[in-house]
Amino acid sequence: MIQESYRIAYRDELTGLPSRRAFNDAMASLGRRYAIAMLDVDHFKKFNDTHGQDIGDQLLRLVAAKLRETTGGGKPFRYGGEEFAILMEEADGRAAVATAERIRESIKKEVYHSEIGSFSCTMSLGVATFPEDATAKGRLTVCADEALYAAKHGGRDQVVRWADMKTQHKQAG
Repeated sequence: MIQESYRIAYRDELTGLPSRRAFNDAMASLGRRYAIAMLDVDHFKKFNDTHGQDIGDQLLRLVAAKLRETTGGGKPFRYGGEEFAILMEEADGRAAVATAERIRESIKKEVYHSEIGSFSCTMSLGVATFPEDATAKGRLTVCADEALYAAKHGGRDQVVRWADMKTQHKQAG
């Protein structure tokens, strides 16, 4: 019973990925250098509204399967809804962005098959690193999320690093 309770609390039922609770626990145990990538399926609400929740759930499972193939030391989590997170231990900004780009390209080139036919999707990603982008561990998720929204507002299907976003903002101001 204890094992089943743990599984329910720490594993996302739909995708099989570790859950947001597992993500938070993993964050607490990370060392002195790491990166977070926050990922969001582009136009997921429209996809879900057009094709139905069952097909939307299938898409999330397929994306999760691709995320499990992450190279570069990243560990995927289901953060919530159509949002995922990747924790990358010992990754600096360059390595984290390279991993995020590989993920974005991998998802984009994949053709998914279902009873409604074949389809593809894109993802927007925001990356932040500790300690370069945030000196407080709790703030790093906020930075990665801000970079994710910058990627979405900047046209989607791209990776934005928080530090680069802040540098561009300072140069424009």
